[in-house]
Amino acid sequence: MSQKKFANLVGINLHLYHSLKLGRARLTEENAYRIFDHAGAAPSTLDHRHSKIAMAVDGPYSETSWNAWQKYLRKEYLHWPQTKHLVDWTHFLCDIARKQGRLRVLQRALARALRTIAADCGLEQAIQEELKDKVSKTNFRASYGTLRNNKSLAKTVNFEDRSHKSGEPIADDAVWEGVVKCSLRWDPFGHCPVELTKRLKPL
Repeated sequence: MSQKKFANLVGINLHLYHSLKLGRARLTEENAYRIFDHAGAAPSTLDHRHSKIAMAVDGPYSETSWNAWQKYLRKEYLHWPQTKHLVDWTHFLCDIARKQGRLRVLQRALARALRTIAADCGLEQAIQEELKDKVSKTNFRASYGTLRNNKSLAKTVNFEDRSHKSGEPIADDAVWEGVVKCSLRWDPFGHCPVELTKRLKPL
């Protein structure tokens, strides 16, 4: 492939591409990701100031890497292994944050990032469609006194107050148990229901 054809493919001005090849221009993060999207070379290895050689998932970048990436782009099912790498890197990052006592900070950052990703990728409507009419069930425990004094909560959990059970009065400190049903909603800051994770396709 000629330099002109490749520059057009990845969406970089040809003159800028020549300057990048000669090391006269600085490779921006945006252009590095453009090259990655079309060629599969790791963005962090494309700047000659930081890396001596471009790298692919399977090692140093080569014609084989190019051909494998073109096949990858055409086959949706091949995208899953790369996605698993992202999940594994996320797990690695969480473990580092745990060791540094920064896990809670990382959780907030990841949740914000997921919200941004959903919006940037135009997935919000699809998320709502996916979750529509789906219900989460949660076991709920609270004292009778708490529910008797909080009518709003009692209504939410379908609490029906009874003064007696088996002929004995039910005291305020007695524990009431029930199952709470609620609609599933997209909230990376909250709990991910088991009902949802069971439906996910394995990576």
